[in-house]
Amino acid sequence: MILSIPLAWLQLKRERVRLLVALAGISFAVILMFMQLGFRDALFDSAVRFHQSLEGDIFLINPKSTALIAMARFPEERLYQARGFDGVETGSPIYLDFGLWRNPEQKERKTRGILVIGFDPSQQIFNYAQLTKNPKNPSPTEIEQVRQGFDRINLQDVVLFDRDSRAEFGRIACAYELYAKGQGEPITSENLLKTCKVKEEAELIRLKTEFFGSGPLQPLMTEVSDRRITVGGLITLGASFGADGNMITSDLNFLRIFSSRPKGSIDVGLIKVQPGKTGSEVLSQMRPPTEAIEKSPLRPLKQMIARFGGPPVPEPKVCFAGASPEDKQNWPRCLCPLVSTAATNNLSPLPKDVCVLSKAEFVAFEQYYWQTSTTIGFIFAFGTVMGFVVGTIIVYQILYTDVTDHLAEYATLKAMGYKNSYLLSVVFQEALILAILGFIPGVTASIFLYNTINSATNLPVAMTPGRALLVFSLAIVMCCISGTIAVRKVQSADPAEIF
Repeated sequence: MILSIPLAWLQLKRERVRLLVALAGISFAVILMFMQLGFRDALFDSAVRFHQSLEGDIFLINPKSTALIAMARFPEERLYQARGFDGVETGSPIYLDFGLWRNPEQKERKTRGILVIGFDPSQQIFNYAQLTKNPKNPSPTEIEQVRQGFDRINLQDVVLFDRDSRAEFGRIACAYELYAKGQGEPITSENLLKTCKVKEEAELIRLKTEFFGSGPLQPLMTEVSDRRITVGGLITLGASFGADGNMITSDLNFLRIFSSRPKGSIDVGLIKVQPGKTGSEVLSQMRPPTEAIEKSPLRPLKQMIARFGGPPVPEPKVCFAGASPEDKQNWPRCLCPLVSTAATNNLSPLPKDVCVLSKAEFVAFEQYYWQTSTTIGFIFAFGTVMGFVVGTIIVYQILYTDVTDHLAEYATLKAMGYKNSYLLSVVFQEALILAILGFIPGVTASIFLYNTINSATNLPVAMTPGRALLVFSLAIVMCCISGTIAVRKVQSADPAEIF
């Protein structure tokens, strides 16, 4: 009969104020874990949006490069050499640098750093769908608008602006869509209201007058590093911890903005393989196994790919031909040296000033930097642990107090013949009930906070089923640990001492 009585729930709800305090504490711990994990994942996701939007199979970088925000340059000649390998279809140079963007809405000449991306528009290296306003479910119209924008950057000093850049760059997306709608582009009033973050169309008219005056609409112009540029379209990459905003333009426009930079010096080489070939086949030519090394420089990379997804990386046995101890020490910076005897192609080995990466490795290369070379990843992981510890302490205090208050009842049950195992199960049931009831308001509040943070910062912070399941599991474990500590009081309950 006793088994049919929800003893754990009855004990918890008997003290309603204590129950509410316990749930508030658990919800706080859940929110703290969600926030830390959300920020950490946003760090990794925002850092590789650019990488994932690229349509390439193999990527060349300088071994001294550490991340997208700290790329070392290498000669474009290496890209020409790589084109000579069997199976390579095209090779495209990518230029990266930070320019100073002037907010056109501000009269004073204040500037803010923006990541400028340059490439040859005659070669499609971007996945247009990934650069639309809704990359997860883009419409044909949105894809076509992005494609037309890439056509425009062939014109002198025309750039594409990232609509998800931080607000400090100005209301560029709103101004451009108002201009584009006036030029006949298929932009609905509903989308305009969302972009401009207003509620009524009358406010759109006010904004149009504010941006363009009462005369005819003019293309949106501003300055980047003292170079006059025109915004010719919008793309979506999003702000990250490394760059507050992004813009894409042609290689020629890029070199006009950064006029002191030599044309033959590039930051990334993007290679597409021929139809019928795979990236791994071409990679095997560029970096064939030569001799085993004591510590694989790809080991951290393999772990990162396993963590973030991507095809498996074969156990590498690569090294520089005649590598010096200094070369070996520098391997982890590159993660994967590009070396080749290229006997089948009759090519000379590529020099040591370039690395070759698959796309999964290129993505993991960036994530590896933010995970290991900055304190940000550690801080968020530490915050998650602190949330777990705080929740454990709160639940323990609640359960311990509850057990102490009902010690006489537990002793009575013992005197009636109930074993410690039953009494322990009651305490664990209380812990599980607290975990479940505390998780519900915690996840609800976290979703609201995610949306608020996303709107304020444009960071890709969103609730995912995997993260929700992880935090729920942590909440269960947290409460079970607390229950395990608290049940020691139940085990010590002696009917003879109580009565």
